[in-house]
Amino acid sequence: MFDPDTKNFLDGWLEKKGGWDGQQFQPRFFVLKDSRLCYYRNDPKIKSENPRDVMDFKGSATLDSLPYSATQFAVISPKQKYILRAKNQEDKKMWVTRITQSMATSPQCRLRSLSSYGRTSSGGSVLGFERPRFHPLPGEVKVLELFGAQTQGAGGPNGSLIITNFQVFTGDASIPIASIYSVSGTSNRLILYTKNGQTYSCGLRDEVDVEVACRRLRDVFLPFAYTYFATPLRGLPIRPTPLYRYDPVAVFGAMGVVDDPSCPWKVDTEINRDYALCRSYPSVLCIPRAADTATLQGAAAFR
Repeated sequence: MFDPDTKNFLDGWLEKKGGWDGQQFQPRFFVLKDSRLCYYRNDPKIKSENPRDVMDFKGSATLDSLPYSATQFAVISPKQKYILRAKNQEDKKMWVTRITQSMATSPQCRLRSLSSYGRTSSGGSVLGFERPRFHPLPGEVKVLELFGAQTQGAGGPNGSLIITNFQVFTGDASIPIASIYSVSGTSNRLILYTKNGQTYSCGLRDEVDVEVACRRLRDVFLPFAYTYFATPLRGLPIRPTPLYRYDPVAVFGAMGVVDDPSCPWKVDTEINRDYALCRSYPSVLCIPRAADTATLQGAAAFR
């Protein structure tokens, strides 16, 4: 399929949303030729390979320019959905223009722009693709939902701000409550400051919604627990790895307990190795250097 000798041709690297969880952007080499758009893992001019997928514009297809984003756009067909990200605004404009020209030859193709942005169908989709949906964890409780939120990404101007006892969900971001150390509101904008130095901003309908959100976030939420299931990555088997929380000998050494007769303390790794001395003592003991076995056995009898 790779043939640059055509009237409408464009190729280059774009990032395609996908990955094992469907939420990661991965670099792919895209080729637009006439009325078909395909992508490869590698540049086919360097490494010959078959395309990973091909979308034909001669059928029903939709181009969403995603005006809220400077670099993202989407191409959707009945069986395929490409959510793409260019490296800059100029590249996005170039790809959108050339895809528009390719789709112009098919009357069944549709172009969406800012005028149609924000309209939600009965299926809950916006701009031809599914809006990220909120899926609570077991034990997670929704305490507040504010409509008409304008987030920094996929949530869009008609998105929702959801606050639970675990997270703040904005459609394009999930911020754990425990990671938020400060909340502020300016006019109709809510600002969250996290412990890892990141700042999240969300526009709401008015200052009343901002105040309500701030009050909710300043409440003390009780923690909850849920079952953890390890998920194999791409079908690979899970290989349990032993976890070592700490090395007691190294820890005592950092406290100044060294194997030196001048040190009044010593580390004993043998006397309670099998918990024969005392079941409630750790297997590695830090004891006075002058203490003998009889002294330790006598002390253990009082446990």
